[in-house]
Amino acid sequence: MILREEDIKELEKVPAGKWHEVIDFARYLTESHRKAIDSPAKKRERPRLLGVLEGQVWMSDDFNEPMELVTESELRALREAANLKKAEVQEALV
Repeated sequence: MILREEDIKELEKVPAGKWHEVIDFARYLTESHRKAIDSPAKKRERPRLLGVLEGQVWMSDDFNEPMELVTESELRALREAANLKKAEVQEALV
């Protein structure tokens, strides 16, 4: 690996008392990368069973419909407030 000039300048800024932390971190990165490469992916001890929870979970018929977070009356009040604000702003500009 070739270090860029910017990298070397950053390393030169590290105080002498902190070099052990830099080296420890480099070792940690190297070790964790090696472990990730060397260890095979974990396999489940037993396969998943499809349908185990069948009939034990309920889902609303409108589950995929958009949620209404504001009632119609609240929405009307918000629109009226927005119109009032617009009127106030227009009055102030005149």
